[in-house]
Amino acid sequence: MISERLTYFLENWCDVDTEPEEVAEMLGSASGAFYSGWLEGELLAAARAGELTPQSLGRMTSRWFAAQSDVDAWLQQVWPVWFGRPYPG
Repeated sequence: MISERLTYFLENWCDVDTEPEEVAEMLGSASGAFYSGWLEGELLAAARAGELTPQSLGRMTSRWFAAQSDVDAWLQQVWPVWFGRPYPG
């Protein structure tokens, strides 16, 4: 199950109107320190557990994902911007 704090991040920082670069800027700021200890690990664990489905991400982000491959492509796109390395999927 996706944690409350990961749900909060996805709902508030990954909505359809937020660009990955904006999230990266926030993550690199003082306010982003809250996320530094857990975000990457929880996001990867949720993806590997199959919890980040097109439907669940659609509800949280208002982004449209037609298939799981679209979710994976999105993660591959944002991961290096947010965490500075390729998505380890």
